[in-house]
Amino acid sequence: MFTQSKSFTLFGLAIILLAAVDGRAQTPSCHGSTSQAPATRSKMVIPDVAVLDQEGNKLNFYTDLIKNKTVAINFIFTNCTTICPPLAATFARLQKEMGDKVGKDVHLISISVDPVTDTPERLKAWGAKFKAGPGWTFVT
Repeated sequence: MFTQSKSFTLFGLAIILLAAVDGRAQTPSCHGSTSQAPATRSKMVIPDVAVLDQEGNKLNFYTDLIKNKTVAINFIFTNCTTICPPLAATFARLQKEMGDKVGKDVHLISISVDPVTDTPERLKAWGAKFKAGPGWTFVT
């Protein structure tokens, strides 16, 4: 299904994030393999804070975007000219390679780290630059 190792790595990241949310996070051993983390240590608390998406919809971060989903998350800001464009391009490539599985099997979430500047309109324009489709949500 995946022809490039980078894509496989991103898909693996999404699976790891789901496992962490499910309380089944894998922890690396000293030899590079993974082992099952004890349930008491692997609990991850994800805040259910209010966010705005690129359409201006008010969502609860955990309940609406994360809960019971496989997600891949990156952090961006629309004024960024260094690392953010390559991060978005990687998500765009993942979206293309996964096709209609995005939004069903895996959800892409880009979180703005500059909520004052990154209004829903700016996030929508940023997403348009990278041909973001359904299943790729931008929040601030």
